[in-house]
Amino acid sequence: MSTATLTTDRLLTEAETAELLGLEPGTLRSWRSSGKQGQPPFVRLGRQVRYRASDLAEYMAALTAGEGL
Repeated sequence: MSTATLTTDRLLTEAETAELLGLEPGTLRSWRSSGKQGQPPFVRLGRQVRYRASDLAEYMAALTAGEGL
């Protein structure tokens, strides 16, 4: 990963991610706690959870392409 990618890849909150995906934040929490296959990748920063914008773009592209995750 290049430094440019690392510094420009925005980290979204759980609420922002849920809104973007059209889900309730509780759904994302449930997926994380259950270890659901095919959930969007996330980053733990201490007790906080964040989602990389680039990971979400890839996640949505895979779903749009009908590949499913």
